[in-house]
Amino acid sequence: MLQTEKPFVQLDWSPVSALPAHVSDLVDVDGDGQADLRVTFNVPKDPKTSLRVDVEPLNPRFEAMRNTGKERFSRLIVRVDNSVLVRVPLASQ
Repeated sequence: MLQTEKPFVQLDWSPVSALPAHVSDLVDVDGDGQADLRVTFNVPKDPKTSLRVDVEPLNPRFEAMRNTGKERFSRLIVRVDNSVLVRVPLASQ
């Protein structure tokens, strides 16, 4: 059965080996010089450890995420090879 997913933006941090143990970044998604999101997560040394992310939207175009792991295809944080990927859903308009 097919699932309907919300539109999302995908962000990535790499290489994982160069990341600090705790990441808290302001992200300008649309390139207008203004931060759109604050993304915060820990980077465990063990690549098999589950990741959790907090996303604070700084404009109404995005949904907040609190202690989110792999909830849905459009709302998750995962480690893939030497990158950490975060998908943030767009808010319903």
